[in-house]
Amino acid sequence: MSLLELQDVRKSFDHPVVEGSFSLEKGEHVAVTGPSGSGKSTLLHLISGILRPDSGKIFVSGVEITALKETELDQFRARQIGYVFQTFHLLESLTALENVEAAVTFAGGSNFSKARALLVEMGLEEKLSSFPGQLSVGQQQRVAVARAVVNHPPLVLADEPTANLDESRSREVLDLLRETCRANDASLLVVTHDTASVQGFDRIIDYREHFQEGP
Repeated sequence: MSLLELQDVRKSFDHPVVEGSFSLEKGEHVAVTGPSGSGKSTLLHLISGILRPDSGKIFVSGVEITALKETELDQFRARQIGYVFQTFHLLESLTALENVEAAVTFAGGSNFSKARALLVEMGLEEKLSSFPGQLSVGQQQRVAVARAVVNHPPLVLADEPTANLDESRSREVLDLLRETCRANDASLLVVTHDTASVQGFDRIIDYREHFQEGP
């Protein structure tokens, strides 16, 4: 079985937003492209278990997450899935280091050395004690990436990681994501409206063609 597998997944609100099947192999980097509002974020929320599908099954690392209870799903997600949110979702009351350490704690770990090492590798050694509001957008992104990969999850999801960035910075962010995932032997699924910056990915999928039916 693939690392990630969606089987006939469907999610509707006032209209169908996600419909289809999909698989992601171990170590594969895939970009799903489409305009804002098309449903790409909903797709990631389904894969991560933040949302439940109306029908269909989702497997991550061979586990059917759509069959897990909420407490089981929370624990599974903390260990198996890294998530880089579009708006970062950093905790404003915690420093950069504490934000990454919090992910370790939530997954049941207590070894924080990886958190510090990741931030140092990303050039944030002088910002470990800084709060999110004291960091630039680019620095916040790096903290968010470190938090997503600190527990060595096999799957990393990224929601519009290049939003509001120029082309040069967009490529820097995606290069950082891909290099970090390769170093951790993680698969990467990025959803984005930015088709130019994802040309080096293993696969590029048009969201509307693959996950939506009809006009």
